Amino acid sequence: MNEYYQNITSIILAGGFSKRFGNHDKIFITIENQSLIVKAIKSLENICNIIIISVNDRSRENELQKHLQSKISNDLLDKIQFVIDDHNTIKAKGPLNGILTALRNVSTEYAIVRPVDMPFLKHRDLDRLCLSIMKGKSCLSTYSFENNFVSSLLFAINLDLTKITIEKLMGFSNNKADTLIRSVASSIVFPVENYPGHFLNINYQYEIPNLDFVRESQILHPIDVNTGNCFWRQYDIPKINQSELVSTINQEYELWHINKIKLHILQDAKKIISPDLFNSSGLQLKLDNLIKAL
Repeated sequence: MNEYYQNITSIILAGGFSKRFGNHDKIFITIENQSLIVKAIKSLENICNIIIISVNDRSRENELQKHLQSKISNDLLDKIQFVIDDHNTIKAKGPLNGILTALRNVSTEYAIVRPVDMPFLKHRDLDRLCLSIMKGKSCLSTYSFENNFVSSLLFAINLDLTKITIEKLMGFSNNKADTLIRSVASSIVFPVENYPGHFLNINYQYEIPNLDFVRESQILHPIDVNTGNCFWRQYDIPKINQSELVSTINQEYELWHINKIKLHILQDAKKIISPDLFNSSGLQLKLDNLIKAL
């Protein structure tokens, strides 16, 4: 392990309720033969000696401990600590509470925070954040997408430079995840230009191909994790309600802040939606405006 990493703690945000994911806890779904939580842990194993998993209650901690016992090595298990959201002394809510609670339990000078539901993040994506904050003098480093959208749950932070800011935020009632990023004195922001698919955030079942609980009559939307290109996989198209399909496409379109991916979504959708509905639903107008913007 690089000597730089001896003074950094990794934090995985795993306290969500998966409300948009139906009746399944997405943290346990399998992609590339590994659950989301296992993929998140393994992406960090060569970056730090301590991995904090932020959860919302004791039962979730117990579930994760049971799951991980048979999924990762004992050496990796020894690196893991669980921290439960503190709603007594920290007034913030949602992911921000998880972030602040976890950071309060960090004893190293630096920390890197990542969400559990970005399964395609690579070591180099995380390494870039870590090295930039440890070698530089900024408080924080993160990524940004088109339209200046900042990744609020993926960042590296210098705790010596941000200690006072973090303590102040603990006393404010706030549920905006990007509050910490916008409160620090200085930051390094890397634009996501290459491999945008690495930053895919899983929120809905239809975003993941080959899930055994997804009906074959649904549209599945796999994304090439290197180029960000997306391809609509079609199963039993005649049985799919076209209006429901438009709703699904609109949801997917709004999830992304990268115009290149938005363009692929609409171009692929146009191949499977009737021309009249594509026009009347406003998808054609979105496509035309997007082409002009690019």
